[in-house]
Amino acid sequence: MKIVISLLLSVLMLISAVSFASAASSSDGNHGFLPCDVNDDGSVSMKDLLNLRRFIAGAVTAKEIVVLAADSDSDGNIDLKDVLFLRKVLSGEENVAGNNEDGAFRIGVITVGGKNISRYSILIPGDADECVRYSADLLKEYIANSCGVSLNITNVRNEDESYYIEYRKDANDEYNLGDEGYDICVGDDVNVVLTCGAKRGALYATYYFLEKLIGWRFLNGDTEYLYEKDNVDIPIGYTAHEVPAFSYRGVNMIGSTSDDFAALRLNAVDSEGSRSAAAAQYGGGVGNLYLHGHSYEYQMSVGMMLEEQKITDLDSPEAMEIFSAYAYNNPVSDKYRETKELATTQPCLTSDVTFERIMAFNYLLYKKSTGGGKYPGVSFTMISCSPNDTERFCFCEKCKEVYSKEGSLAGTVIRMSNRVAEAQREFCPGVGVYTIAYWDARKPPVYTAPEEDVCICFCISGCNNHTYDHPEECTQSGGNPRYPYKVWDDEKQQVVRAGVNISNDVDLEFYKGWTELTDNTMVWYYSTNFIYSMAPSPNI
Repeated sequence: MKIVISLLLSVLMLISAVSFASAASSSDGNHGFLPCDVNDDGSVSMKDLLNLRRFIAGAVTAKEIVVLAADSDSDGNIDLKDVLFLRKVLSGEENVAGNNEDGAFRIGVITVGGKNISRYSILIPGDADECVRYSADLLKEYIANSCGVSLNITNVRNEDESYYIEYRKDANDEYNLGDEGYDICVGDDVNVVLTCGAKRGALYATYYFLEKLIGWRFLNGDTEYLYEKDNVDIPIGYTAHEVPAFSYRGVNMIGSTSDDFAALRLNAVDSEGSRSAAAAQYGGGVGNLYLHGHSYEYQMSVGMMLEEQKITDLDSPEAMEIFSAYAYNNPVSDKYRETKELATTQPCLTSDVTFERIMAFNYLLYKKSTGGGKYPGVSFTMISCSPNDTERFCFCEKCKEVYSKEGSLAGTVIRMSNRVAEAQREFCPGVGVYTIAYWDARKPPVYTAPEEDVCICFCISGCNNHTYDHPEECTQSGGNPRYPYKVWDDEKQQVVRAGVNISNDVDLEFYKGWTELTDNTMVWYYSTNFIYSMAPSPNI
């Protein structure tokens, strides 16, 4: 049978050679792919007709041709109708042109080791999670927007049919990629492998691929750009490896965050910033289920209302109704005005009542959120237990006793956070407590260290006009008049203003002190000009 097929092909080719011109169309190479260019040499000729017939006869595999080009009539099948169409092209009855002849796409052709991207499929694991599937869709979309080639996404490998851009999960952490790292490698076999960290590695590998290898730039929100080139080639042997240096990355300025934050590699979950990070398609997020900070006022508000209405069953609809009414308020809401005085002072952090209110709030928050499709440890990693935005701390005898022993107002903050963390493990294990070193509680306590699952976010309060890697540049007083350098005076039993305002060298010593107490730290860096936010701050 094979001998008969070969003889038929020879006869048909002889007839074609007599009947048709030698080449019907050629291209300058500025195309994502050229229909009918079955052998991918940049022109349509008798060679393409031979390769098409050989493929239909089973003499060559799909991997040896450009399948998109072989389907010359674009009906989704490669059959004798494509042979007929190709013969018409060669005879001049039909015309073909590259899909970018009119300049519709900013890149003419993308190749990998010289092979057209149209010869590739995107390969994902059969059990791919939502982040991997979203990443593959993203890669397909932007490659199509670059050069007009729409790649197939599959979870079935067939080495005879395609080259692959393959997503692999680093399940055993063989590459030490953690949650967000990735390795990219273009092998000698011209396949591309993206080995991805457990949660967000696939997403960040995809953006690296699009930025570094294709030429996309994702600037801010809906602003993106692609550099124009005739040909982008990804070379054989290309490798990349990255593990983010900072585990928590967020921007909390209007205009700097949006649902496109993932392209900026932001992963922080925060109600005012990139809260969309909690979505499974982004691999979940890092940070708080609720607020970046200042949660005491809302915890006290909900707890107080539960007490006033004598609601003790936190699993009751009535308890959730109170939570929903008072937990998500803002300064213009009626509910907020009822309890706004709770924001102007810190609650007593040595009080059992304060502890019970915080725990009631955190339990209801956890229950409401998990009922809404968020997953502890994935969608969020912490629940906030943070001081209000005020310097008015409690000065009852119990609190002053702690301040004296710890040499800092942070003593009560850390002791309460540790107490909440211990109790919280009973209903949401694996989710830590988040608190802030802020205002007069920036100086670390002398004796009490945060529990392992208590995160300290240090709120930098030095001078925004100088970097922190050279604190000697900013040692003068008056670095930030809003946050003067104040300390607990044990003899006077009160907070007193020190001789100088906070400057970068003083603030940096505070932060170093926290790092000696715990490895679980974050930094809230006010790298902006609050008077005029568009003005640059030369601090990077």
